[in-house]
Amino acid sequence: MEKITEKNVAGLWRSGLISGLEDDLGNDIQVIHPGRGSTGVGCDFQDAVIEMNGERIVGDVEIHVTSDLWLKHGHGANPLYNGIILHAAMWQRGGLPVKLQNGRTIPTVILHKYIPGGMEDICLASNITAPGCPYSERRAVRNKLHRILSRAGMQRFSQKMDRFSASLRNDNASQVLYKAICRALGYSRNTAPFERLAALLPLSLLEKYIAGDVLKRRACLFGVAGLLPSQRPGAGILSDDEACMMEERWQAIGLPSSPIAYSAWKIACVRPGNSPLKRLAGLSHLLAKFEDTGLLAGLSLLTGAAPLKQASGILENSMMVKGEGYWTCHYDFGRSHECGTALIGKGRARDIIINAVLPFSLARAHEKDDEKLKRKISAIYRSCKALPGNELTRYMQHELSIESRERMTACLQQGLLHIYHSWCRVKDCRSCPVAIGRMPD
Repeated sequence: MEKITEKNVAGLWRSGLISGLEDDLGNDIQVIHPGRGSTGVGCDFQDAVIEMNGERIVGDVEIHVTSDLWLKHGHGANPLYNGIILHAAMWQRGGLPVKLQNGRTIPTVILHKYIPGGMEDICLASNITAPGCPYSERRAVRNKLHRILSRAGMQRFSQKMDRFSASLRNDNASQVLYKAICRALGYSRNTAPFERLAALLPLSLLEKYIAGDVLKRRACLFGVAGLLPSQRPGAGILSDDEACMMEERWQAIGLPSSPIAYSAWKIACVRPGNSPLKRLAGLSHLLAKFEDTGLLAGLSLLTGAAPLKQASGILENSMMVKGEGYWTCHYDFGRSHECGTALIGKGRARDIIINAVLPFSLARAHEKDDEKLKRKISAIYRSCKALPGNELTRYMQHELSIESRERMTACLQQGLLHIYHSWCRVKDCRSCPVAIGRMPD
């Protein structure tokens, strides 16, 4: 037992060789897809697809060598594991049944029962690479794959536009755009508190009452976010010039709204470049770039006036913030990292353009029934360079046998995501455009 590691068990699960199982609660478990290996905190596999007594379920899977490790690792007290639908262990050693932090009981499958050989067979099976999508290998599909992904990317773009159109019916355009940019700055782990910040500290207040003073604006953003040193549990004001200046400005502003709780932010295990404090500093400088025109008017002018061939680059540069001073070398108060890093770099700027600025602008063009502008915005979107790859796009490139050296645009990447969320995640292969060779209308 000592020779088998969790890595071996995870490799065995990933191989897809084990399918028909019975769990500790007596349920029949059929593994449709083992899921994607997770690289972050929490579960070992995301978006696994199983059938339990004939009912299809999508969720996370946690892997252990022995069943008692669930309790020993404290997963039952951690809300990050509440998305688990199945616990898989090589051997049973107590600790059953398994319960989540929310009180739900989940099934456990003991894998060694379904492996006919010994330890060498387990290690051999764990090194087998799970196959990609079988439909993508067909020649007829390979010839159409670029067209399928392009259409899927445009469908995803249209869906985002529809969500912006709905938001524009309930809020003013400047605030809708500002909220979308804040959300994009939150990266994947801090979108919720960034959206909350946009609601508590609307753009109208920042543009009207805190204009012309970058430090005051920054103090306001940090203060409402609840990220100043004095707002943290058990923390006093640090003997740091930046912290002291921002604390003084924040106290002088005296906003009546209650700050966001510090616990709402994900600070630990976040790369320094994605630190929410660094992003807030970037937001304060970004708003300063549009101080003369206002954020909405400035971006609308750029989108409409920029030559088509240069438009994506111009918009991208407008969202980038190289920054200067303290926050180029710090990701938190008193915590430094490599100097010279951008507050909003090229990758994050491009993400803002793809997920916020362009679909918002298209929704506004539809609102004004401006056909020329609609065509231009769609053309800019199709011309945008690819975003930095993430876990999902890399997974889909593997599934569809797309080599990383092949030309990839942001639109094609969005097509990968659209296919994943619409069909691949739930393994609805019969309806998937890759299987049928065309995008449904």
